[in-house]
Amino acid sequence: LGKRESSNNYKAINQLGYIGKYQMGAAMLTDLGYVKRGTTNKGLGDPANWTGKDGMTSRDAFIDSPSVQEKAMDAEIDMNTRRLKKMGVVDSDTTDQELNGYLATSHLLGTGGARDMKRGVVKSDANGVTGNEYYKLGYATVSGSSPKISPENAVVDNPAREPSPTNTVGSVSTKSCIVTGK
Repeated sequence: LGKRESSNNYKAINQLGYIGKYQMGAAMLTDLGYVKRGTTNKGLGDPANWTGKDGMTSRDAFIDSPSVQEKAMDAEIDMNTRRLKKMGVVDSDTTDQELNGYLATSHLLGTGGARDMKRGVVKSDANGVTGNEYYKLGYATVSGSSPKISPENAVVDNPAREPSPTNTVGSVSTKSCIVTGK
């Protein structure tokens, strides 16, 4: 994911204010305890919004700390795995490939975006990157190839949440997390 997000550049800051190797935003950094509730991506530049967790007192401190960025990504993966299980997106029958696909989608769109994908609705982020692109990226980290049946057949940006034309889109469960090679 780091390669896709920032070419593995720990100091990256994009035009929308996402930061670091994994291009984390204020919402995720809040969930992980690094910034205070209510902080926006623009607000990441204000040291007053940082909690001091793991010594992170500013955006500059975060982008200057590869080890904390890796720790934060590991925590995001763990948190999203728990959330995906609770939401029923993944379960004990989910393959490692599917799990990694949904974890990558969750990184891009949040766990709600992964749930929507399972339901056949493929959304995109502010840069136009679709959840399906990330699903394939995560899936390939285990298998080395794209899924035979994937959410690519789902209805893109379907606000009516109409059924997917492919009934097998997103049948999922959880085993081990290996998105980061753990």
